[in-house]
Amino acid sequence: MCRDEGFQLWCGDEPLGEPLDRFLAEGVVSRRALVRATGHDLVIDLTLVMAAFAFEDVWSRRRTFTVQGVKVPVASLSDIVASKAAVGRPKDQLFLATHEDALRQLLGRRFGRED
Repeated sequence: MCRDEGFQLWCGDEPLGEPLDRFLAEGVVSRRALVRATGHDLVIDLTLVMAAFAFEDVWSRRRTFTVQGVKVPVASLSDIVASKAAVGRPKDQLFLATHEDALRQLLGRRFGRED
């Protein structure tokens, strides 16, 4: 679907070339590899892994958005925020601190760190 919309698919520093078949898909899934779709001035991470969550749990709470007629499933904001807090990487902590007020308003509850 991403390629049909003009995006290039990457895994690490390597483009995912032809053929994009079941064998390649099974390899990506079994390794839980991050695939990045690039194009149209966008970079989209396609991942099966989120810290502190099982894929099936996150998938059951996903939201689906339609962008120019294309349905895009996205993890819930609360799952994304909780995952960033659980990982604890400096860039995630900076993101959470920078957007704390907006996230509190959007989520309507505490998240991540203690005051």
